[in-house]
Amino acid sequence: MGCLLAERDGQLLGYVLGRADPGGYRRALLAAAGRVAGRIVRPDTRLSLRYLLRAARHPGPHADERQYPAHLHLNLLPGARGQGVGRQLLLAHLQALRDAGVPGTQLSTTTENVAALRLYTRAGFEVAAQRDSDLWTPWLGRPARHVVMVQSLRAPSPATPAG
Repeated sequence: MGCLLAERDGQLLGYVLGRADPGGYRRALLAAAGRVAGRIVRPDTRLSLRYLLRAARHPGPHADERQYPAHLHLNLLPGARGQGVGRQLLLAHLQALRDAGVPGTQLSTTTENVAALRLYTRAGFEVAAQRDSDLWTPWLGRPARHVVMVQSLRAPSPATPAG
């Protein structure tokens, strides 16, 4: 787990970060903000750092942490979107969680982030909780609908043969 970076020609395109334990996720957000900050020089990415810091301090809805103890956060530069970078980062992170024996993971987004909802749904995530939140007010100028999505990482049980 931790932080995976996507780069092309030495330029950071995006990252996915997460932790398998709920308590470590907020600490990981703060640590990753420092790690990513050292790699990003473009002004449009400062918003991402601001989000990481705000999300670490701003409580939101969560899924059952016994079933979905891992949390993740994925972000891409606007120019890297639509190129499969987010999917590659997400799938690599999910595989690392599976390899570590983590039973499930959760993430948050908004109903306004249609591309993210599509990516997560195609990767097997399902909506577990929703509520209006002011987490995104600094960027949107108003509250947004906070969506928590989950994915079980356990292998499906083998089918029982018909008898």
